[in-house]
Amino acid sequence: MKRMLVALMLVLALASSAAFAASADVVVVGGGGAGLLAAIAAAEEGADVILLEKMPFLGGATLICGAVTTAAGPRLQLEAGIDEDSTELFFLDLMIGGEFTNDARLTWLMAEQGGAVVDWMEDLGVAFDAEPVKWAEHRVPRSFRWTGGGAALIQSLHEAALAKGVEILLNTRATRLVQEDGRVTGVVAVGKDGAEQVFSADAVILATGGFGADMDLRPESLRSVLYYGPVSSTGDGHKMAAEVGADLVFMDKMKVYPHGVEIAPGRAQLTTISSVPLVDFGAILVNSNGERVIDETLDIVSLKNKTLEQPDTQLFIVFDSAMKAKLDEMGLAMVFNFTEDQIEELIAQPGRIARHDDLAAAAAEMGIDAERLAATVNAYNEAVAAGSDPAFGRKNLAAPISQPPYYVMEQKLRTATSLGGVRVTTDMRVLDKDGNVIPGLWAAGELIGAAHGNESMPGVATTWAFVSGRLAGLSAVSK
Repeated sequence: MKRMLVALMLVLALASSAAFAASADVVVVGGGGAGLLAAIAAAEEGADVILLEKMPFLGGATLICGAVTTAAGPRLQLEAGIDEDSTELFFLDLMIGGEFTNDARLTWLMAEQGGAVVDWMEDLGVAFDAEPVKWAEHRVPRSFRWTGGGAALIQSLHEAALAKGVEILLNTRATRLVQEDGRVTGVVAVGKDGAEQVFSADAVILATGGFGADMDLRPESLRSVLYYGPVSSTGDGHKMAAEVGADLVFMDKMKVYPHGVEIAPGRAQLTTISSVPLVDFGAILVNSNGERVIDETLDIVSLKNKTLEQPDTQLFIVFDSAMKAKLDEMGLAMVFNFTEDQIEELIAQPGRIARHDDLAAAAAEMGIDAERLAATVNAYNEAVAAGSDPAFGRKNLAAPISQPPYYVMEQKLRTATSLGGVRVTTDMRVLDKDGNVIPGLWAAGELIGAAHGNESMPGVATTWAFVSGRLAGLSAVSK
């Protein structure tokens, strides 16, 4: 009855521009990982849930990201024989990664609940690879790849949501929130036909992702950095929340990775998933002068900062056919989400990925000083043979670069993940600029600011999406 009265009030208030569409206990805006898990969590508690997604498909950033989630203490980690991890260790790594600028309350939730959320997702039907990944930033292996990538994970969550009774509406773009006496009571959305519709709810959860695709919202210093996120990340939730008085924090921060191949002007595709293991196999990073500039096994922030020091703000990863074969054995492509045919197309384009039997030819194609690159590779191979790297003190000297054909792949800065967004409570309720809860409004995922601080650790953007999504769904029902 309460929802029906609210719905009628909304129709009367907005009849001039929007028609009443439906009423639910919970309306979730956004169908990526955070939104789907929020919807599932609320539905499991018995709520009627409607999920609105502006695109003709589900997934958001989760669909195209690096397909890995990091957590301490899930069943998978224990089954892999790793029992030295803990909430406290993970929390400390996260705080260090965020340069201690994180909202520690949120960071603790991510560390504390990540393992249980991964277990829950397994129970929902999501498949993870059994062997955890070890990043330089993390003390122990605690990152788990999604079997089948983002498409498989989203498909599993889609099926789980439908099984729980969630109503999913695609091609439905939320444009503004509806408030009654200061409380958020619904959402106005535009359907495929362009007509406005009103969805009333006791609780609205915004899970609309980031703002990387909106140049006006991006920090000015990052507007020239290649973008590799979804076109749907236009800050819709940030704008709607701001209109009802939400406090936005860390809006000048985005995560920048040093592993990107430019596939179109201004657009990049990530290579982190291949670049990191290639270094483990023996690959090196050089600048346009053909010189090594860093211990390649250092953390991603160190690599990013070194890339920024280069006049052309890029590095190149150099490896050989033996290292490429090991990557193939792992089932990983050099360019994430690309087929071998697509990678061959990139190789055919001069200046992206060079493959030649002659290292000098590869250098020439990429605009690198060939003579210096040859000297650099020779010096590195001597370091491998000696078991010591006098230039940078690199400890992992797995193999020389000696088996043609040789590969040289550009490594350009790329960004996608927004670190700025709304300020929330520990149960994901959105706060206004005075620190007061905005009644009826919750947030999840990339829309939330401060969980990561100034930086984001590898593999944890999805952890936060999943943890905050579940918490928002549970809280929206309980309140």
